[in-house]
Amino acid sequence: MKATLGGRVIATPDANDLVMIEGSWYFRPSSINWSMLESIPTVYTCPWKGQAEYYSLVGGPKDVAWA
Repeated sequence: MKATLGGRVIATPDANDLVMIEGSWYFRPSSINWSMLESIPTVYTCPWKGQAEYYSLVGGPKDVAWA
């Protein structure tokens, strides 16, 4: 499987590394192509997932992923 954004591959997880929670797919950090993403200062705290850091596509849209 490949996860693409803006025509670029941002993740290549194995099928057994994918987890779906509440309709959203989650990837292991090792499957992410971090060179495609850049950290941004947006921070969010979920009551049950904890603190999340947001990422933008390098040279593209903002707030496209979080970890």
